[in-house]
Amino acid sequence: MQFAIAIAFAIATGIMLSQTAHIRDADLGFRRDGLMIVCSLMTGGIDPPQRAAILRSLAAAPGVTGVTVANNAPGDQSTTNFSSYARTGAPGSKASLMDVGTGRDYFQAYGARLVAGRLFDAAHADDRGLLTLAERKRAGPNVVINRTAVTALGFASPTAAVGQAINDGERSATIIGVVDDLRFRSPRDAVTPVAYTYNTVDILSPFAAVRYTGADAKTMMAALEAAWKRVVPGVPFEARSVEDNLYQRYYKADAQRSRLFTIGAVLAVLIGCIGSTAWRRSTPHGA
Repeated sequence: MQFAIAIAFAIATGIMLSQTAHIRDADLGFRRDGLMIVCSLMTGGIDPPQRAAILRSLAAAPGVTGVTVANNAPGDQSTTNFSSYARTGAPGSKASLMDVGTGRDYFQAYGARLVAGRLFDAAHADDRGLLTLAERKRAGPNVVINRTAVTALGFASPTAAVGQAINDGERSATIIGVVDDLRFRSPRDAVTPVAYTYNTVDILSPFAAVRYTGADAKTMMAALEAAWKRVVPGVPFEARSVEDNLYQRYYKADAQRSRLFTIGAVLAVLIGCIGSTAWRRSTPHGA
């Protein structure tokens, strides 16, 4: 009985370790290594010109290969707005899409995979047409959607979605590209349909994402903090690596449970061995 319990415990622990490893190593749709998130960019005391200067300073730090901003980041979401979109001319195709405002080179910095169409480009006037609230009321933007939004809106394929118009009841937007799903939340959560817009001026509560190479996270953190203090020395700097942010928010609890189960399985096997040895010693030979 002791051995049976120990074996069952060991099997359950093996399954849990396998599931934890699978979740930890799951494809998130972006490159999580070499990526730092600067959370303090959304501090209330920083005005738009200072934010622009901070981003330039971060981009000039040694080892930095790309900088972008958005109101979301892996493990974080500062604002969560959803709009009900439908394909123009197909009112029965309504779907709720999360609106994500992105800055320059957002998809490039994250290493997102383009599935169809193209990404935002500052050279295209239609991409940067939504820079102010007044402009947003007059015209709809070009948007990039994720693969899940393609299905939610009822398009046959990502390629079929490119060039099509969708509307939220007040304005129309044109889909210029489709990217693979970026999983910024737990891999256990269902992927949300997303509509990305291009915005270089007034992203609400933005996170900065910094892509770097040739340095470890600690060294890069120090370099980014120095770059930050050159612009706003009186504002506390807060940043963390994407790997650490995802671990703290989504993987830490799993890792702790796995360690506890492993310890329990080892103890169960040891107790089973001790009990078996004690039984053999107490049993008369020939009994």
